[in-house]
Amino acid sequence: TIVLCGLQGPIVTEIRVLMTPKPLREMRFHNEYDTHKIYHASAGLRIGAPGLENAVAGTSLMVVDKDNQTAVEEAKALVDAEFKTILGKVDKQSQGVVVHASTLGSLEAILDFFNTTGIPVSLAQIGPIGKNQLLTASGLFYSQNYPKERAVVLAFDVEVSQEAKDLAEKEKIPIFSADIIYHLQDKFRNHVEKIKEEKRSSLEKHVVF
Repeated sequence: TIVLCGLQGPIVTEIRVLMTPKPLREMRFHNEYDTHKIYHASAGLRIGAPGLENAVAGTSLMVVDKDNQTAVEEAKALVDAEFKTILGKVDKQSQGVVVHASTLGSLEAILDFFNTTGIPVSLAQIGPIGKNQLLTASGLFYSQNYPKERAVVLAFDVEVSQEAKDLAEKEKIPIFSADIIYHLQDKFRNHVEKIKEEKRSSLEKHVVF
């Protein structure tokens, strides 16, 4: 039995199969795999098990005795605490940006970096951006009367669906994507400066000398 972090809470499941890529093949591509009942460290493995579609990439995976309920509950508490510790760095009342990252580790790095550079984050999520994720961001921005420069979605190393792009265009919500944190910061800073310049230009038109 394995226990790992899921988007909706800890996942407890049974391994059905362990897979390794064929020799001279890479795991990240869709290839044929060799299957195993047992495999010894260390190696890159693909695990087949029920319920892993909501697993959070980059989090801990623990192996426990399914008959030891105490061990199962302790493992669940540990993986849940790991997830909540990272999300605890988000200030939901800060009217900050929305961030999406590919793994928990990359999300933690972004939150730490943004904290030191003065970029507030109000919502942080893991995984690709679809229509539902964009609707969540849109609802947050409009419910809290966000300043225009912060009503943006920053996507780090994640895919953005066409539905989300279409909705973002309709709702006038910028989505900035990058696979390097500094590039993501630069895109956001440029966006903020553009908004400030637009405000300055608008004020100058109404100044009477």
